[in-house]
Amino acid sequence: MKFSRGGDVGTTRRVGSLAARLLVAVAVPVVVASVFVVDSVAQQRDVEAAGVTATERVALFHDLAAMFGAVTTERVYTAALCAALDGGMGSATLESIVGYDVLPYLGNARASVDVALSTFGSDHGTLSLADGRSVEQFVEDAEASLADQRQGVDECTDGTAIDATLGSIVAVAEALRLRVTDDASATSATISLARLQERTSLLVHAVASMSDETRAFTSALIDSNSTAAAADLLRAGALADDALTRYATALQHLPDLLDAWSTFQSAPAIERFVDERRAFLDTVAFDQLNVVARSEDERAAHIRSAGHVFMLAVERLDAFVEYAGDELDAATTSADAMVEAARTDQQRSLALLVTGLVALGAFVMVTVVGTVRPLRRLAAQGRLLTRGESGSLLALSGPSEVREVADTFNGLVTTIRSYERELTRAAAGDDVDEAALASMAGSLGSSVRTSVARLANLTRQLSHSEALSSAIVETAADAIWTLDDHDRVVSANDAAERLVGLPRSRQIGAHLPTMLGGRVSCAELDGEIDLAHPKGTVTNLLVSRSTVPAEPHPVTTVFARDISDQKRFEQRLAFQARYDGLTGLPNRLAAFEHLDAALSQAASTAGELAVLFIDLDGFKSVNDSRGHSTGDRLLQVVARRLRSGLRHSEFIARLGGDEFLVVMEHAGVEAASVLGQRLLEHIALPFANDEDRFVISASIGIAVGAPGDVDSIELVRRADIAIYKAKEAGRARIAVFDETLQAAIEANAEVELALRSAIANNELQLYYQPAVNLADDRPWGAEVLLRWNRPGHGLVQPDRFIPVAERSSLILDFGRWVLLEACHKLALWQARSGRNGLRLAVNISGRHLAEGDLIGDVDAALAATGADPTFLEIELTETHLLADLNHTNEILDVLRAKGIGIAVDDFGTGYSSMTYLRQLHIDAIKMDRSFISRVEHSGYDRTIVDIILQLGHTLHLEVVAEGIETPEQLAILRQQGCDRAQGYLFARPMPIDHFEEWLVDVWSDLDVEDEAA
Repeated sequence: MKFSRGGDVGTTRRVGSLAARLLVAVAVPVVVASVFVVDSVAQQRDVEAAGVTATERVALFHDLAAMFGAVTTERVYTAALCAALDGGMGSATLESIVGYDVLPYLGNARASVDVALSTFGSDHGTLSLADGRSVEQFVEDAEASLADQRQGVDECTDGTAIDATLGSIVAVAEALRLRVTDDASATSATISLARLQERTSLLVHAVASMSDETRAFTSALIDSNSTAAAADLLRAGALADDALTRYATALQHLPDLLDAWSTFQSAPAIERFVDERRAFLDTVAFDQLNVVARSEDERAAHIRSAGHVFMLAVERLDAFVEYAGDELDAATTSADAMVEAARTDQQRSLALLVTGLVALGAFVMVTVVGTVRPLRRLAAQGRLLTRGESGSLLALSGPSEVREVADTFNGLVTTIRSYERELTRAAAGDDVDEAALASMAGSLGSSVRTSVARLANLTRQLSHSEALSSAIVETAADAIWTLDDHDRVVSANDAAERLVGLPRSRQIGAHLPTMLGGRVSCAELDGEIDLAHPKGTVTNLLVSRSTVPAEPHPVTTVFARDISDQKRFEQRLAFQARYDGLTGLPNRLAAFEHLDAALSQAASTAGELAVLFIDLDGFKSVNDSRGHSTGDRLLQVVARRLRSGLRHSEFIARLGGDEFLVVMEHAGVEAASVLGQRLLEHIALPFANDEDRFVISASIGIAVGAPGDVDSIELVRRADIAIYKAKEAGRARIAVFDETLQAAIEANAEVELALRSAIANNELQLYYQPAVNLADDRPWGAEVLLRWNRPGHGLVQPDRFIPVAERSSLILDFGRWVLLEACHKLALWQARSGRNGLRLAVNISGRHLAEGDLIGDVDAALAATGADPTFLEIELTETHLLADLNHTNEILDVLRAKGIGIAVDDFGTGYSSMTYLRQLHIDAIKMDRSFISRVEHSGYDRTIVDIILQLGHTLHLEVVAEGIETPEQLAILRQQGCDRAQGYLFARPMPIDHFEEWLVDVWSDLDVEDEAA
């Protein structure tokens, strides 16, 4: 047959008609024969399917028979063991009595049950039971229950639950046997298979019946044993008459049972069992079992006989199960033979059918090869094309029309491939083939060129954006993970590797919450968490997360930052804020917090609190003479000694410097005094520093208060005030705050309150005490003294209000006011002839030197008044000057550089003054009035004055004598070379107008003397 490209419709139709006629001619007889063959094959397949079903059911019956026997055996042995245990016998006693050790038999029975259950579950697990469970689920439940209940039997705690469980297994097995038996009778395909299934079902039923008979029989034996009431069956007379009667009845029925069994069907196993057991039964004296044994030996013999019968009953069941297994195996073989015969017949019929179809197949093959196959290939490639896959080019075969369609289809595929290629290049960021794009014709080609250009631009932008984002993520200091919707890691950056200590490859796919501390979900990864490492270290993390909607699932990003250093820093800050860095004791802040809490607690118990304020005596001299390092070590030792002298309920803190605070709860003055004395003794122990040994004492102030009467600040302040009383009394002692001190506090508080408005109300004024140069008796100037003209009280002396100001910040305000007024007076004198040579000495508080801005305040006063600083002298006590020698000299150097003189006031009353005098940057020393008052008497005081004068002149310092009141004192000091003097002998302190009058009188007298000379 020949085809042309144009095609011949008539020829094509004729060819088609001929093919149809040939197909009908061949197909009709084949189809008729096939109908008969197919019907035969269908019948044979029914037989085969029924045979397979019968085989499966016989296998099920086989497993059910094994289960009946194994379960019954375990129930029998378990009941026997539990009966013995309930009767007070152990397994060893039971063995010695009946002649059998039940435990090995029980173990074998349990193993048989486990094997039967396992086989039942694995071979028939998909079967459904009446309660809706599958066999597999039933087996799992039964195994779990048996495991727990067997332990109860072994531990002698429970023997009833397992019998119920084993009984339920038997009940389920019997129900399944009955159901399968009914199904088998309804669906058997042949008479032979029906009889086979009926026979095997009856055989399993016989096993079940034998199991029931065996259990009933052994129950009778066991029940007779249960009459024993004591642990020793022989001594307790366990075998009663009624028990012996039941034994006899059971043994007499055994031959009948054996006969009934043997008539079911003869088998070697049954015959052997019957022969052996009949020989034993002949030895049992049945007629004697109903006679009560007269001796222990006779009882024991009867019991052993009963035990042997008991074992015979169980072995009878085992033998019958073995027999049933053999029979069921034979039934399985028969069913398999029937199935194989059905399959052979089916194969013969199929061979006839195949032969009939060969002729039709040959014709169909020619048609398929020539036309149908090319068209199918074309349809398959067309389906690929509709799914977006270009597929492969078609071979040009078959009729001309088919070849023409295939050629057109190949051209379409080639064009689509060229479009796909250029789009792929653009999407990948590669250079496109411009020539290929230009060759694409029509509107589709134009659209493709536009799409390719746009896609290439977007791809370049996306690639740049991805590279930038990746670089940002990889170089980020924080660990960054992206997670899927199951919280598994999709990506991780370098910081994540460093933080967790795992390479990225091991993190991908891991459950991030588990990796970061064992959390359940990603929702818990928020805020601060702790990451534990295998070596025991812990990293503090600050974790945050965000979820971005995406397809097909949202993407979660988790950020983690290591804040371990920050947490440690915060902990150090928290510790430093509440603890003293030198001694490790709580600091002032922690002390007041504790005291507030203790007062609150005491309010609920109506108790009192005692506060002990401890201040070391002479600690400053230790710093001055032995250095600050020794002072620091001394404070550490004192802190340890104080802590060792306290109980756990007592609190200690360091308030600062050499001051400590102890809080006693529920304590009065007496208990606090006892504790204070003990602490004084601890502190007074010798202190060893290298080769140097010395002792130090302390003064303790005690204040006792109750909540509501006093707060923490007032309580500490009272204890602080009590310290001053202790130090005034001679130090190294205890002082208790009382009403006298309270009055002083109130008076001081009143004075302090009034002082706060003294400057604003112009209540302060300066008094001037003249000072004279002893070389020519001319006025040197004056020492400026502060006075307070308090309304309603008159002129208040400095010793009444200066200490109050010293304890508050008012002393700094007073110092600035005095400096400003003194400089103002100097500026006025310097503007007037006859007064421009006068100098003024200003006393400055030690707090102003240590806490204030002395240099700034002096500069402000000089700038405000325009006074010449060379006529100003600053007086400071040596105690304040030596408090911090380096810091003091830095300030003094700045003041002296301005021309201001520096004088040491009250020289000789401090500690170690001679040692440090040469280290101070000063200009003058002022001897304390206590030495001058006794200088007229030869002795110790005059010697001290001589030494001070010699020391001062040796160091090129001006020496000033204070408190000169008699001409004899003046004469001695003048003779010893004292440079300057002041005191009541010259004039008392006076207001400025009186001082200027005094100056006029003095200069007038001097002028007269000069003229006379």
